[in-house]
Amino acid sequence: MMSPRVFLWRLRRAWSMLRLYWGTEDCDWSTIAELMRHQIRRTRLHIEACGIAPGVDDDKHCRQMLITEHLLTRILDETYYDIAEARYPEKGKHWAQMISSLEKQDMDMLSKTLNKHLQSWWD
Repeated sequence: MMSPRVFLWRLRRAWSMLRLYWGTEDCDWSTIAELMRHQIRRTRLHIEACGIAPGVDDDKHCRQMLITEHLLTRILDETYYDIAEARYPEKGKHWAQMISSLEKQDMDMLSKTLNKHLQSWWD
């Protein structure tokens, strides 16, 4: 039998996921990124509050997760256009190259971070 505390925790968790998932589309990559950012944030906050296990460097894991959250936010918010426009207001060839370069840089860093640390965050 599940305790009322565990039941309420699971209910709140399901509600937060349902709210996040409700307005999404099936053919949109941003849904996956939003869900990933949401779960990494929840895990980071849980680790900050409770820790993982004795002897584990919780601060290091939380910093890695926070970097990943920021990368996902930048990718989702597509701030590259504003950054490039501040540098190249005429929106020429260099403007487009800068946007492409910034997107690639963030995606590369995100994939390297996930590849290197993802499994250690939950073990």
